[in-house]
Amino acid sequence: YESVSQLGFDRFMTSLQSAVAPILGKSAGDPMPFETAVEQLIFNLEKAKEPEKVKRAVDALQRAEERHLEAIKIAKSIRSKTDAFNIPAGVIDFLCGPWAQVIAHAYLQSPAEDKDPGQYRELVEALLWSTRPELTRKDPAKLTRLLPKLLSKLRQGLNLIDYPPVQSSAFFSLLMGLHQ
Repeated sequence: YESVSQLGFDRFMTSLQSAVAPILGKSAGDPMPFETAVEQLIFNLEKAKEPEKVKRAVDALQRAEERHLEAIKIAKSIRSKTDAFNIPAGVIDFLCGPWAQVIAHAYLQSPAEDKDPGQYRELVEALLWSTRPELTRKDPAKLTRLLPKLLSKLRQGLNLIDYPPVQSSAFFSLLMGLHQ
């Protein structure tokens, strides 16, 4: 604690006093009462942290639920796109699953006036276009220019939500196969 007025200091001081009280006035020869006092103090401090840990866990769960609900809305809007009907199932599943979570995460972390924080929604259109051979054959130069930016942005977004590397690799393999 940086000062005696800092939040939680009173609780710490009470805990310290109750742990140390039994050894006050004891002779200095026996280390046992001191060890017991230290153990009691550590126990009291850990116990005092529990409500704080619970609050952090509840806050994390509330943020996750909020993100999940937002991702459901985003996934619904992606599925309703007219150009999403002829797209391979693995790509649509990715866009409506982890990518919707990425968009929701960015949206919830940004100021209200930002319509597409991180430009993750914008990537949906690019990914949909890039997986339609009838379109990419007409403009292979556009696909060649798009791929490095697309892959970089996908990795960046997936890192935001700590998406498992094994699943990321599986999706990137699918995507590379489609692009080839």
